[in-house]
Order: sequence, then C-alpha cells, then structure tokens
Amino acid sequence: MKRIIYILSLILALYLQPIAVQGESVATKPFAESEIVVGTFNIHYISPRQEKMVWEERRNAVVEALRLGNADIIGFQEMETFVGGHWNQENKQLEWVREYFPKYGVTSFGDPRVYPSTQPIVYRKDRFEAIDQGFFFFSPAPDQIYSRPWKGRFPAFCSWSRLHDKKTDRSFYIYNLHLDYSSLRNRLNSSRLVAQRIASREYNQDGVIVIGDFNAPRFFRPVRIVAEAGLTVAETNGSTFHFNRGINLQPAIDHVLFSEEFEYRSTRVIRNRAEDTWPSDHYPLFVTLSIPRLQGVER
Repeated sequence: MKRIIYILSLILALYLQPIAVQGESVATKPFAESEIVVGTFNIHYISPRQEKMVWEERRNAVVEALRLGNADIIGFQEMETFVGGHWNQENKQLEWVREYFPKYGVTSFGDPRVYPSTQPIVYRKDRFEAIDQGFFFFSPAPDQIYSRPWKGRFPAFCSWSRLHDKKTDRSFYIYNLHLDYSSLRNRLNSSRLVAQRIASREYNQDGVIVIGDFNAPRFFRPVRIVAEAGLTVAETNGSTFHFNRGINLQPAIDHVLFSEEFEYRSTRVIRNRAEDTWPSDHYPLFVTLSIPRLQGVER
C-alpha cells in the first residue's frame, strides 16, 4: 500500500520536511469567535477479513483523537463498513462518532443507493447549517454514481457540502476528496476535475475549503493542480500517513486547502495513541482558519 509513489517523497522528506511533534502548531495566534477548526481524517475502512486494525480495538482511540482535535468541521475518508459491492447501509464508524459526539450534524451523506456515503462531513450543529450537498466521481462519467476511474481500479469520488456559518453570516463550500494511491494518471485527472468543479460552483462568491487524502505531498502535481484553482495549501510539518506503526518519514499526504476568503491560523496533527493503539494508519489533521465577519452581524 502506498509504497512506490512515495519513494521520492521519502528521500525529500529527510531534507525538506521537519518532523512535527505530537499536537504541534505550525503557527499560533489568539483564538477569536470567527475562527473555525477544520479536520480531515482517513479513518480506515472496516472489513470482516481484517486481522490488523480491527475496528473494535481502535474505536476508542478514534474517540480520543477527535476529542483532542475538537474540530468544528471534519471530513472523513474510508468511513466504510465493507461487505463487498459498492455500498452498505450500515456505517459502524459514523454511528460510533455520532454516539460520542452528538454535537455534530452530518452532511455529504445519504442513502448509499443514490448517494455515496463513505466520505461524510460532520459539523457543529450549533454553529453551521448544511444547505446543500453533492458528489462527483473521479471518472469519465463523474455524475454517474460508482463509475470507475480512467485507469481501472475502484471507484473514487469527492463529496461536497455548502455550509452556512451562523456566527459570521457567510456561506462556503467544502470539498472532501480521496485520490487513488496507485495511479498517477487517476490522481492528476481527479485533481483537474476538482478544480473544474470548484470553478463552476453555483455560488461562486462563496469561499472554498478542500480537504482530504491526496496521496501526494503538497509539492506534487495532484495538490498543485487543485491549489491553482485559487487556493492556498495549509502548512503541515511531518507525516500524516504512518503505516499504522508511527513511522514518520514522508511528508504529509493529507491536506487542507482554502480560498482567499479565509485566513490561516495554525495546524495540528494528532499523533497520539490511546490504549496503546493507533486510531488509523493516518493521523487526523486539524487546521484553524478565520472567517472575516460581515459588518452588521450580531454575535
């Protein structure tokens, strides 16, 4: 998994990327009411054939990681209870998260027969309202659910939601993606499609946040293509994928990007174990952004 495409990045990491300590902030500024914490977390799928990373053994570690992250919005990848085929009505991981964090509502989610449900976005219900959602698949037929990519492999997609921030009276789009780890062609085509969909969004005055597992460091083309849509890549020191062993060699492959409507504040990567167990083979990443308040909006 994720081996060959990272050889170069592993070498570069030794020279270009300092390894961040647990919970390190890349930048720190005082918190304000207009700030939001946005998280991305590849939580790793559940499979009945797994002998390692068994969900029942790591689910408490997931709760602890999310508690430490204390995010306002989180996009998940691989939030799937796999039983074969394209979909399953059961989503044990989402049920677990909602049980322990009732403050979160769920968007970018629905009946998996008509809406892919493995990349939901959760948000604080007391602050945000979900006003629209959608998806597109990384394929020649992006609006066809579960359509396959350009080069074989399994279906991959981007979920998105339009959220309204009650504190600042601003709305914005958030895109949650997971790019193919094995095919550069698929990653490049997928990034181009994301950039196209951002450019053609219905409310183009709204800000944009893109989160997810890019399976590429920030200086590789799949990330740069999305950034060229007018976005900034949040700084992240050290690894976000660790092979479920805490091996922190390669640069981050999970990212948060944001448009000029937001200001960057800080980054945290939660590299903690709970009960001597990793929550996933990815570390959850949390980025703090600020949203300028519209004039005349009461607190």
